Amino acid sequence: MTDLDWAIGSNDLSWMTSDEMIERAKDFGAPRSHARRAAKRSLIAAMKHEIAADILPRLPEDGESFHIVGNGRFDYWSFIPVVCQLLATQGIVFYGSTWTLNRDNATELFDLLDRGVLGQATMLTGIFFKRREASIYAYLLDGLLKRGQRYVAFENHAKVTLLATPTHAIVIEGSANFTANPRVEQYVITNDRALHDFHKDWMESMLAKGDSWHGK
Repeated sequence: MTDLDWAIGSNDLSWMTSDEMIERAKDFGAPRSHARRAAKRSLIAAMKHEIAADILPRLPEDGESFHIVGNGRFDYWSFIPVVCQLLATQGIVFYGSTWTLNRDNATELFDLLDRGVLGQATMLTGIFFKRREASIYAYLLDGLLKRGQRYVAFENHAKVTLLATPTHAIVIEGSANFTANPRVEQYVITNDRALHDFHKDWMESMLAKGDSWHGK
C-alpha cells in the first residue's frame, strides 16, 4: 500500500508534506504536452509574422494602398504586429473589427498593450463570438477591461483594423477573421486618414448603440 492509498479516507494528512511525496511532485515536472503545444503555437505564429513581414516590407505611403491575396500561409492578424513594428513608435491607437477571434491573437493584443506598443485598443466582434466562443470571449473581455480598454459585440461581420499615429493612419481591410485561416483570403492595406476616420466613425457609433463595455 502506498502513502497515497493509505491516506484516502484517513484524517492523517502528513503524507502531503512527506519528503517522498514532494520529490514525486518534483520529478513529474511541467505538463509537457501543454508546453509543447504552446511552443508550437509560438513557432507557427512567428513563422506567419515572418511571412507577413516579407509581403509587407514597408508601409504604404500617404494615399497608397497595397492589395494582397494570401494563400493560407499567414493570417489576417499576422499583419498587425508587422505594421506596429513598421510604425516604430509607442502608443498606437488600435481599432479591430472581426466576426470572431482566437485566444492566441487576444493574448498578443494584450502583449502589445502591456508593452506600450498600443496605447488604446477597441475591439468589435460578432454576437456569434460571444455565444459560441464563451471562454475566449470572457478571456478577451476580462483582459481588455483590466487594461482600461473597450469592447462591443453586435451583429458584426466586418473585418477592419485601424492603426493610427500622428503621422500614419493605417487601415487593413480583409476577408478573414482574427483566427487561423488556411484559405485564400484578400487584404487591402491603406495609409489614408479619411478612410481611417470613415471606419472609426461607424465603429464609434456601434460602441454607442451596442452592448459595449468600457474599462476604467
